[in-house]
Amino acid sequence: MSNVGLPMRPAPQAPSGRRRQRRPHQRRSGAFPFLVMGMVGLGIVALVAGFLAPRFLSGPPVADYQGEGTGTVTVVVNPGDTLYDVALELTNNGVTASATAFTRAASGNDAATGLQPGTYNLREQMSGEAALALILDPVSRVVSGFTIPEGARMTKVFAIASEATGIPVAEFEAVAANPVELNLPAYANGNPEGFFYPARYEFQPDSTALGLMQQMVAKFNEVATAINLEGEAAAQGRNPYDVVITASLVEAEGGAEDFGKVARVVLNRLEQGMPLQFDSTSNYASDSSNIQLTEDQLAEDTPYNSYLYTGLPPTPINQPGEAALKASLFPDEGNWVFFVSVNPDKKITKFTDDYDEFLGFVDELNAYLATRPPQPGE
Repeated sequence: MSNVGLPMRPAPQAPSGRRRQRRPHQRRSGAFPFLVMGMVGLGIVALVAGFLAPRFLSGPPVADYQGEGTGTVTVVVNPGDTLYDVALELTNNGVTASATAFTRAASGNDAATGLQPGTYNLREQMSGEAALALILDPVSRVVSGFTIPEGARMTKVFAIASEATGIPVAEFEAVAANPVELNLPAYANGNPEGFFYPARYEFQPDSTALGLMQQMVAKFNEVATAINLEGEAAAQGRNPYDVVITASLVEAEGGAEDFGKVARVVLNRLEQGMPLQFDSTSNYASDSSNIQLTEDQLAEDTPYNSYLYTGLPPTPINQPGEAALKASLFPDEGNWVFFVSVNPDKKITKFTDDYDEFLGFVDELNAYLATRPPQPGE
């Protein structure tokens, strides 16, 4: 024990060779009060030290509520937030009494480092421990999202995202018109059509059109890297942009089971210098979905009219998924140059390299359409 604050005894002296003289007689009783007082003093020091030690070791008292709290409070955890950022957000929203109450609870819980960005439903006046437990419970996370389907045109992508988030379509269109911050692949030449990857996307109350569109392009880049789109295209002597354009045609023209065959028809026609003659490209130009093109569409002078012009259209015509991208890179082997969706509703498609057989497929389609009532949007 430390002797700080108590008198120090003098060091013992070596014997001098003389007999010590007896001091005058002192009453022995005088030492007892001193001893008692010393013991009392030490007891007080020990008592004070015992009282302060826990506070010294654990820091100053922390403002903290007790219990599970009441009501509902919505809290947003943003990408890049630290645990302290979250702690401040909880305190500012009345969930916890102090940021320290939450951070101290989190410091002993390894799961706290796995907290994901998102919107959470918590309660008012929760203890730090209770707030941590609830925010780590998946039941508290408010999941808001939307799904972009394979083959959706860019205009459809914006409509879906706008309806889900409340962000005006005009804000998505403005970003698309100036896509410098979208991180598009260099081969996209600044055109975002085809690169808003079809998938499910979550959003927060403060999400922006730019942020959401960046997520979609990032997802495309992730998938393209996974399938080595640029490397495989280079190995085949193809432009990766042409691969994406072809994938969008595959997505528009066939069911998933026929993607490889449709891709092969595209390549066969390009190699033979034949026009593609795909209705989907003209429909893209006129923002329509006609199963049979009108006379005006067939005559319209646009680079997307694949009846008038050979080669691929200048851009993708929708957002292709992974299966279509793979089919475009690795099409089925075959000599087909014709195909007809003889039952578009069930996506029954037939392929051939014989023109007369192709005409028979066309008759089969016309017979089906004669008995089919008009569909919405056609």
